[in-house]
Amino acid sequence: MLTEVGRRGLFYGWVVIGAVFMVTFFSAGTRYSFAAFYDTLLGEFGWSRSALAGAASLNLVLAGLSRPMLGAFVDRWGSKPVMLLGLGAAAVALVLLSFSSHLWQFYLLLSLMSVGYGAASSSTTVPLVSRWFVRRRATAQSVASAGFPLGELLVVPIVTAVLIFADWRTAYRLLAGFVALVVIPLVVVLVREDPAEVGLHADGEPVTPGAPAPGLASEPAVTLAQAVRTPLFWQLGFGFFACGFTMAFASTHFMAFADDLAIEKMTASLAMGLVGGVSILGTIGLGYLGDRFSAKAMLSLAYLFRGLAYFVLWQTHGADVLFVGALVLGLSWGATVPLTAACVTTAYGRKALGSIFGTMFAVMPVGSGLGAFLAGVVFDVTGHYSPALLLDGALGLAAAAIVFLARSPEPLPEPARPATVR
Repeated sequence: MLTEVGRRGLFYGWVVIGAVFMVTFFSAGTRYSFAAFYDTLLGEFGWSRSALAGAASLNLVLAGLSRPMLGAFVDRWGSKPVMLLGLGAAAVALVLLSFSSHLWQFYLLLSLMSVGYGAASSSTTVPLVSRWFVRRRATAQSVASAGFPLGELLVVPIVTAVLIFADWRTAYRLLAGFVALVVIPLVVVLVREDPAEVGLHADGEPVTPGAPAPGLASEPAVTLAQAVRTPLFWQLGFGFFACGFTMAFASTHFMAFADDLAIEKMTASLAMGLVGGVSILGTIGLGYLGDRFSAKAMLSLAYLFRGLAYFVLWQTHGADVLFVGALVLGLSWGATVPLTAACVTTAYGRKALGSIFGTMFAVMPVGSGLGAFLAGVVFDVTGHYSPALLLDGALGLAAAAIVFLARSPEPLPEPARPATVR
């Protein structure tokens, strides 16, 4: 039946993209809804901002450290089983969070949730999408990743409404139920590891008996050990660190920042939702342009928008400028991961893509953890967020410059063959 779908004109790769879209939609929406929980938990338990931000930081750091291992699992066993295991762990963590009342429990369970979602994030989805698409790789990665901003657009305001009309424990239970009853079944039913499972090659190309898959003969076959010895790996990795560091303020402190400016909570959640809404257009648009022109150039442009957004937020004194900052931030918010994925796959190939991309991606949650914690410390010390906003802006501009100047690695030499004994 699946083979027939491919032959009738609907390439099954887009069905896989739809399932990945839903996974990224929900995992991102849940992770970034912590900004809504943050203020509520502070009010109920009386913890300091840096103490609770430390919980967010730890779970992000642990998620980052797990990425290389998850990528290696994907290279060995495939994306689907790793994804399902991670979603199951996240659902359990969400249920247990709803019963928590001590800070150490939030440290532990947010870490479990984040590692679980790490197993259902770009570390697993990028290799999966790369197996299904070659010619439209940046576009396909961007459409799959567009679930990330849409999750923020819809899930964050919904969670905020639940917090207003019910309580945070109910909100966590609803999130757990959605994972268990909707997201996991979608992955089970719809995700296929490889186009060969439906009798096709990547991009829907028909299989010719005895002929290799199109594009594979000329594709690089770089290992992780080889990739880490190239400057491009570290240049793109710096971009990921800056991306994670700058995203941490919005995901953890945005609602509290708006509250300090006497901006109503629902207004602030709408501004956060605007980030997600604009990011859908930015993610897909920059991905499409990346296929037509240069994925690296579009990635640099995304980081430029990221830096400028925080300089706008630095000037915020009311809701009008807050929405302008959210608009600029949205242009970059979801675009960096798919564009980086396209650059990595083109430069290094798919042989060890899970390990390479997972290791590179690991620095993003580490950057997020550091950024979330430092912003909390900055507020506790100074009473405001201005130094954190300026640092975020500077990091965004630095990433734009470093990525723009990056160059693809030279073709790696063939391994030496042992001499023939005569």
